[in-house]
Amino acid sequence: MSSESEDFNALAAAISVSGVTEIKASPNRVLLTSNAISYAFSETDIIITTVAKIDTLQSRKRLTLRMKKNIQPGVYSVGTPESPVQRITYTEYADLNGLEDVIDYAAINGLVTIQAATSDQLYRGDYKFTGRNSGQPDLDIEGTFDIHLQVRPI
Repeated sequence: MSSESEDFNALAAAISVSGVTEIKASPNRVLLTSNAISYAFSETDIIITTVAKIDTLQSRKRLTLRMKKNIQPGVYSVGTPESPVQRITYTEYADLNGLEDVIDYAAINGLVTIQAATSDQLYRGDYKFTGRNSGQPDLDIEGTFDIHLQVRPI
């Protein structure tokens, strides 16, 4: 996530994150549920990342959602310049002869519904999008997220 968050967390704060994310990708993937969530922010944007199945490289998955910090409840298109949902990506990892192979499926279309977004403390919603990686079949990805933050200035 370091390339996504170069200017993030520049504001001094201690952040604790709790929540749950569900991820369903098809074809031929199973439902993943994860509580391993990270949150990065700048003055204008936030990045919420969920990692699922981190016990082995072959089963590791990641969902990254980048959106405007001041996002309000509503339904937003993915992949359009005017959307406050700037990017959503599903990532799968594989073992390639002992090396880590990363396959990102960036959203080419879809919707993110924000049901709640309150004072940088709660983000709740769902998503459904088509993810594309050249050289791989497109994936249909959907799920939910319920993220609670405890932010304490330092």
